[in-house]
Amino acid sequence: MHTARAVPTSPATRTYSSAQTSGYAVIDLETTGFSHRKGDRIVEIGVVKLDPEGNIVGEWETLVNPRRDVGASHIHGITASDVVGAPVFDEVADALASELAGSVFVAHNAGFDAQFVVGELGSAGRLNTNSIPYLDTMMLAKSFLRMPRVKLDLVCAELGIVNEHAHCALADARATAEVLQFFLRHTSAQGTTTWADVVAESRSFSGYQILDAQGAQPRLWSRADAQATRRALHDGSWVSRAVGDRENLDDADIAEYFELLDRVLLDRKLTVLEQRELLAFSERHGLSAEGLARLHQQYLAILVAAANADGVITADEEAIIRAASSYLGVAPDRVGVVPDGVGVTPGRVGVTPGRHAGTAPVAPTTPAEPTTPSSSAPQFSSALFGSQIVLQPGDRVTVTGPKKYSHDYWNGYFGGHGVNVAGIAKATKVLIAGNPDSMSGKAKKAREYGIPVIGEDAVAHVISFAD
Repeated sequence: MHTARAVPTSPATRTYSSAQTSGYAVIDLETTGFSHRKGDRIVEIGVVKLDPEGNIVGEWETLVNPRRDVGASHIHGITASDVVGAPVFDEVADALASELAGSVFVAHNAGFDAQFVVGELGSAGRLNTNSIPYLDTMMLAKSFLRMPRVKLDLVCAELGIVNEHAHCALADARATAEVLQFFLRHTSAQGTTTWADVVAESRSFSGYQILDAQGAQPRLWSRADAQATRRALHDGSWVSRAVGDRENLDDADIAEYFELLDRVLLDRKLTVLEQRELLAFSERHGLSAEGLARLHQQYLAILVAAANADGVITADEEAIIRAASSYLGVAPDRVGVVPDGVGVTPGRVGVTPGRHAGTAPVAPTTPAEPTTPSSSAPQFSSALFGSQIVLQPGDRVTVTGPKKYSHDYWNGYFGGHGVNVAGIAKATKVLIAGNPDSMSGKAKKAREYGIPVIGEDAVAHVISFAD
């Protein structure tokens, strides 16, 4: 058995070669499903370039925003949140076409990848034919390894190739490149008529259309990019990205912003799309990071005051305040929220000694200014406490891409209260999404109509019924 080197797992270099380069372009794709013809799309591309002798000369990867649900996240590990910031296929079409032009398209089960490349490049105006030549390492494995099953993971195991990140496009492309190197260097595959014909056809193939003749570097967005952005947004550091000079907004603007916060925190989760919406507001109004932080403190102070209106802050109310403070980048003690792990003192809004987020005990402090709304700010109680959406019999809700519960479950859940589950419309009261960052057509329409989008887990504490 041939023992190959371990597939590298370090971040990909972001280089891609010119259309004049000969050799091999090893491609792997992650997709939303199995058929481009039926509407499935590419969600990730991994490319490894080899010269004619089989030496790796470059590689790149990118997630792709499919403008629809991402499909089987449990297989490829890609979520709707990951692709929010990714380029659409048109933005990377020239890069992919440039890699393939003059090179041999190689993939494992290449017919599958080829149908998506043909469909996507054709739709983007970068291909003038309905087929492309390719070399299939899966078929080579059938011919030269005589294995009963030739899935990529089994072939890699047979050849001693380590792929630690299966179903990640670049990792699978790297593994496939090593399989190709084995056939080049340790078998007679390159001398077969099939191999020679594919190489000749590939180098003379003129179906690719490169629209950007200058070969500008494409905008790429990897899983690592998505994870880093998610971490930065989650810990509140995204607030520091707000730029501008003006520190204060007029009353109408403050009211608008607070209503926006009510909506995006409806399910106690701030999605990537919602975070961008908040940033867009701050940029539109020229709000500095400091000014935005003060607004967030003021907003959280309103939550605390609303929660304590009856003299008691319940555990559920405290959880809401904590979630809001975490996402908005404001320490709980800045607005008088008790630290984690400490019981709520009825009738008291303040800091109780204890541990917070694994730090040393926090001493009682006086909340920093501003802790209460100014006289010029809008005086209202946030809708975050209690059920925010009350449904009446005959109301309409929409469900898209459910993951935790089935469509049948939601039909029964809402039908029992006389609420209809139907397609998206302006009359829809709320959209329930398996992933609140979903880019499905239903989710996009809901955002256009101003319909709240919440996750499945949020239904129980966000929605109540008037019946």
